[in-house]
Amino acid sequence: MCITATIIEEVSAMAAKVYDGTEPFVFISYAHKDAEIVSEILEGLVRVGTRIWYDEGLFSGADWAVKLEQRLIDCDRLLAFISGNFIESSNCRDEIGFALNEGKPVLLVRLDDTPYAHGLKLRLGRIHHTFFDGDVDALIEELMSGNELESCKSAVSTRYEFWRPSVSRFGSWLMQEERNAEDEMLYAEWGPERPLFHENEYPEAWALNSCVDHHELGDERYFASIRKKGTERWQRWITLEPNERYEVRLTYRVHGDPEKVRKGVALAQKIKASIHVPECVFPYHYGVIRGALHAIWPQPGPIAPEQEIWSSIKIYTRDSPLFLSFVPMTAKIHNGGKLDGTVLGTQLFNAGGVYLGVNNFSGVVPAGDKYMGSITFEFKTRAHQGDCTILRSVANKDGEFVTSMLEVKPGDMLTFKSTFENVTDVDLTNVTFRDVLGKGLELVPGTTNLKWFGGDQKLSDCIAANGINTGLYGPHVTGELTYQVQVPESELPCNYITTTNVSHDGGWRSSSLLIHVDGHMTDDARLVEDPEHDPRYAEWLESVPRGGGWGPEREMFTMKHPSRYAVFNSILDNNILGDERDFVRVMPYKTGKKYVNRLQVVPGYLYQAYVFYDNAASPSAGESGTARGVRLRMSFPTKLDAMSYGKVSATISASNTNPPAVWNGCILWAAEDVVMRYVPGSAKLYNGRHEGLPLDIDIFCGGVLLGADALDGVISCSDADAYGHVTVLLSCEEANA
Repeated sequence: MCITATIIEEVSAMAAKVYDGTEPFVFISYAHKDAEIVSEILEGLVRVGTRIWYDEGLFSGADWAVKLEQRLIDCDRLLAFISGNFIESSNCRDEIGFALNEGKPVLLVRLDDTPYAHGLKLRLGRIHHTFFDGDVDALIEELMSGNELESCKSAVSTRYEFWRPSVSRFGSWLMQEERNAEDEMLYAEWGPERPLFHENEYPEAWALNSCVDHHELGDERYFASIRKKGTERWQRWITLEPNERYEVRLTYRVHGDPEKVRKGVALAQKIKASIHVPECVFPYHYGVIRGALHAIWPQPGPIAPEQEIWSSIKIYTRDSPLFLSFVPMTAKIHNGGKLDGTVLGTQLFNAGGVYLGVNNFSGVVPAGDKYMGSITFEFKTRAHQGDCTILRSVANKDGEFVTSMLEVKPGDMLTFKSTFENVTDVDLTNVTFRDVLGKGLELVPGTTNLKWFGGDQKLSDCIAANGINTGLYGPHVTGELTYQVQVPESELPCNYITTTNVSHDGGWRSSSLLIHVDGHMTDDARLVEDPEHDPRYAEWLESVPRGGGWGPEREMFTMKHPSRYAVFNSILDNNILGDERDFVRVMPYKTGKKYVNRLQVVPGYLYQAYVFYDNAASPSAGESGTARGVRLRMSFPTKLDAMSYGKVSATISASNTNPPAVWNGCILWAAEDVVMRYVPGSAKLYNGRHEGLPLDIDIFCGGVLLGADALDGVISCSDADAYGHVTVLLSCEEANA
């Protein structure tokens, strides 16, 4: 049969990208008079990764008729947009008839309620219809909720391929990079691959969010969802509008036999939740909200023993960039226990996240529906970047200001500066500064000064106590508050986190930096791998692993006999590292100690984590030995309880290596309650071409691209470019400081 098309007098205004390759795709059948309606729906399908083909309203001819027929033969299925225009179009009727005769699955979307005619009721009357009510987002969600279009979606990656989310907290205003539509389709909706179960079958111990047909939650792999405030329907992707509020939800459930809970078997341990949110979404480019659940997995397998699982939401805007800001006090946990309705702090948006639980935040959640729960929070959208900005900086006696970390000597005099700006077109009232200084740092009396549009003004020295209300700031007005601090000479902790908080009627901002006192307390007996000076630790340390574990199992090579293909950290006798599977180390910063894979962390010190990478392919492997899409992602424990341990871990992934990802970790343990923080700006890359190239804070979220000359994700197998390392600094503080 040959399909003949009539001449179209105008080229259709359809804008969605047409797929013309050999992978499975959906043939779109529509009446060209409906192009304006259908175009927006097709753009939505393309944005969620669906390969589509339609005739684009081109002129007819014998060649085009042959092309049309061939695409109908080649397609995986047909999606028809039924309307009065469609029913009266002989071409549309021919297309759908041809697809049915070829045995192609057919999906129907009704654009209006025009009765069937011309024999269509006989052929289409028993096929399920989806009705379009004008809500494009809802239609796309419904079309994608089943598996009918799954075979026609672009391949998704189960590695850490995510947008630029904030790590330190919701509000650091990291901007998204622009990415083309093809790259956007690669973002994973869930991961990693793991054993899955039906509701009526149980794993040996338990599994987190791994049931595919739960009667209430459905497929638990998709545990992140979003909705516009005030609406009922939760979705996995949404188009944002300016000046609106949105709710995000993460559901969690431990799948296991409830009967085993009494025996202590079906109890999930150390479950934490974290959420990463992009600060800005650009028109026609996706942002991704990523929810992660971290747990110690009960059994080995495709998922690492200690691993994150994640689910993502795609967010989109049409006309102008939108900035996202967290609505304070809206992050809450919901469950059937005593924690129900408890407000969560902004640590939910940190890399380490927050522990979950039933009656307390113990990290323990039993199996079964009785103990499942959710976390929700709200954010609002704006067409401008927040209402104010705050930047904390410090200068030493030479007068040079820095905003991340300053290394000083005991006795140095420092000048702190907090710069506040009203970025709106309205007044901000009761702008109040309150600073937090590290233990032992004291403000020098009489040095507090405010510089703003009204001139210089001396202020009282209560900024570190009750704070200072500096009044009203008009549109786009900037204020600069400065004061001096003396670094103590005595034996105090060698690093201090200092923070400035600025509030006003309607919001707040904060900014932090670190002061490192070089050379302080480097003879501390605790700064060794396994301190033996305190016998309390000896027995307990026997239960603490020597390293954070590596994976997956893979073929290993030697320096003399390297790989013939691209693979990372798979050499057994590396001249620098030895066994490359053990590629994550840590040491106390600037203390003369060595890198180890297990270490006690002590409040008041900095720790440097080290990640080595090496493309183990032979230099003669050429193009087949070149790794592409190389990405490094790290994580670390943000809190350690007394006599507990956590792991600094790193995952190196690539798009063409075998295996696609390798991981390793090292152990940090604490004798007292401590918190760990990333030192902003301290992540740096060292290789044959760069000595300290700064890396983005995304290293703790979606990860950062590595490279030789540029951060382009390409690492060749040449001797000069194949290897390098990354370092980051972590500060350790008392938990109650």
